Amino acid sequence: MGFSICIGPILFAWTIFESFNDGWDLQAVENHLHVTIPADAQDFHYSSGSNRYVHVDLSFKAPPASVLDFAKHFCDGVLHQGYDPFNAFDLAEPVPNSVEIQIIEAYYTYSYYSYSPRALRTESGNYCDLPQKGQFWLLVDETDPALYTLKFKHMLDRFAHDNDVKPIANFPLIVRGLMSEQDGSYSAYMKLCFDLDPAAVHESVKWNALIGADIGVAIDGRMMTGAYVTNEIRLSRTDGKTNFSDPNSDLFKYCLFVRQGGWHTVTIHLPSTFTGNHTYTWRFHEEYSDRCDESYIDNDCY
Repeated sequence: MGFSICIGPILFAWTIFESFNDGWDLQAVENHLHVTIPADAQDFHYSSGSNRYVHVDLSFKAPPASVLDFAKHFCDGVLHQGYDPFNAFDLAEPVPNSVEIQIIEAYYTYSYYSYSPRALRTESGNYCDLPQKGQFWLLVDETDPALYTLKFKHMLDRFAHDNDVKPIANFPLIVRGLMSEQDGSYSAYMKLCFDLDPAAVHESVKWNALIGADIGVAIDGRMMTGAYVTNEIRLSRTDGKTNFSDPNSDLFKYCLFVRQGGWHTVTIHLPSTFTGNHTYTWRFHEEYSDRCDESYIDNDCY
């Protein structure tokens, strides 16, 4: 349950959680983040949760100096031009325009490479994951030179990071939820989300022909909910739903749940009019075993 209050130019919004996960007031949010919301902020929105699951989501508009002063408190004050951490692919190897993200652990640091396929040059952002501090996402939009927009997310909990993978060689599909094993195979824990790499599509006349096409996705021969390639080169569901996808991101809007443990084969079916191969496959091992109950009515659980 949530509600909002408008006080002058600033809109305050927060969510009421269960008793074990109460939302914070604004002062508690500022105390936790060790930063003050600018006095000249406009269109300010936030939600928070505390105690068991600490998280803060906020956004506001303010003059450039105020937005940048707020942003400098996080991720060493670094903002990467043309990078939107809310809409980014995370890969093991660098690609053009990618940003190196370092994950700092107690005794070691490791890196991956993240890039935003459609971020504007007027957008700058960063992501960092720090011991005892948690995860931070920042995006600054400088489209209006007099009034910057900031989008911010924080989670105190830290999770093991798995890169997005391209399971099919020479095919522009990217999958989130697969884990690369040392022997070259893939494992998964229930949710898999699919999308296309727009840079790879643009670079190839062959793949560019996929724009507007219907795509079939099958697991062990069973056709799952339909997909198609949008004009923005996103893989989306034909029914228009966004089940299981991240509401903060425009990427990976086609997601499936796999609840049968063991080895599975995924097959991508391209239109018969497409030049070249019409089917592409890969295998993965589902680590979790359960069943799809009556709540899964959209043919997106296997």
